[in-house]
Amino acid sequence: MKVWPALLLAPLVALGANHLGYALAAAACVRGTEWWLHATMATGFAVCVLTSVVAWHEFRMRDRQETLALVAAWSGAFFALVVVAMWATRLFVDPCMH
Repeated sequence: MKVWPALLLAPLVALGANHLGYALAAAACVRGTEWWLHATMATGFAVCVLTSVVAWHEFRMRDRQETLALVAAWSGAFFALVVVAMWATRLFVDPCMH
């Protein structure tokens, strides 16, 4: 089934993007470039949306509407919103603030 990435990969990508953003924050402050932080969040958002779209497509293509595909699509969408919420804090709060 094509719904498992939305169930398993989307939460892991959201968590990984957050941790990678924290790991890159010190280097971004030293170099004065914050685009790495935004790139990690944008990539995490794109992966979560992609997995959600694939799960939604799988849900719509089935003759019999399966609950697992619907849950996977909503799970991927939820974690895409989680990534957006974490990204919003990076947009409004300077990571180099001490």
